[in-house]
Amino acid sequence: MVNYFFISSPLHFFIATNIAIQKHADNNIALFISKNKHTAELYSSVITDNSDIFNHFEILPVNDSKNKLANRKQCFSLIEKILSQTPAEQIFTGNDARVEFQYAMHIARQYKKEVAGIYIDDGLGSYLPHRSMNSFTRKYIETFIKKLTYGNWWKSPLSLGGSEWVTQAFLAYPELAHPLLIDKKLEKIDDKIFESPAFIGICDRLLTEQTDSKQVNFNNIKVVICLTHDTIYLNYEKTLTQLRAIFESKCLAEEIAIKAHPRSKQNALISQVFPKATILPNKVGLELFLPHINNDTLIVGDISTTLLTSKWLKPNVQVGYFEAKTKAIDSAGLMSLFDALSIKCIK
Repeated sequence: MVNYFFISSPLHFFIATNIAIQKHADNNIALFISKNKHTAELYSSVITDNSDIFNHFEILPVNDSKNKLANRKQCFSLIEKILSQTPAEQIFTGNDARVEFQYAMHIARQYKKEVAGIYIDDGLGSYLPHRSMNSFTRKYIETFIKKLTYGNWWKSPLSLGGSEWVTQAFLAYPELAHPLLIDKKLEKIDDKIFESPAFIGICDRLLTEQTDSKQVNFNNIKVVICLTHDTIYLNYEKTLTQLRAIFESKCLAEEIAIKAHPRSKQNALISQVFPKATILPNKVGLELFLPHINNDTLIVGDISTTLLTSKWLKPNVQVGYFEAKTKAIDSAGLMSLFDALSIKCIK
């Protein structure tokens, strides 16, 4: 079986790795489409050193806003070349709205009509509706423009994984899937693989490349606080002070670790409010630290997909959420999802 995996985020990489380990007898090929070329090169170097998981990889041209059309043509040309040399049987993606995936499906089915398009869990979008994807503009205007630009092969999804190209989905919680995914063939991601030596080895290699993991002794950490992007909070400093009051009443100040959003610019303020806490490198995904975090550690956040990924990448770890004053969001569905997963509010 020839499997292609479109990878455009660290989460996609982890789930693709999970499935590739499960399908180790197949020909597994990774296609990186990250806008961050350095990240794509980092992950591909790890694949090179673990060729028993992925047999091959390609880094597709990174989008350049100044030369978008030329870049897209170059990308399409490379996809055509790859698929002509090694025709696909299954193509996995965490975002079926990406034109690269849809074009690959269009080309792949010219070689084999039965090629399967398979969605892999992208976090909250797999379980909660996304307003913009169901808007009038998205459903009609954007669809018309894209079909005019690319051709009738373009299929607009009304939810992640909901396009006509997708017939199957790998989810952490298939029983909680978004209604538009119910008609797909749903399979549960094997969370035991996340604890396998092969998967942990991949995480440790990535962690070593990005930071000195030995600087953090997670045996001394009781709480890991995960923060969303700075702009979500109405008052960032007040939120930090609130969190300090909550969690320093539950453990020692030095037993707290803080993981800020990758694009946060507030590490200095975080260190000021939490002078004794461990400040984790915000550019490194929490997923890489999870193998080293003890099961009795509490991981807390607010509206972040991190809570879901922590829950499925490390099933036995404690996960909770805190309430903070943020910009207006539709939280009803999120709270229902947290309840279903036994993610409790920490006060």
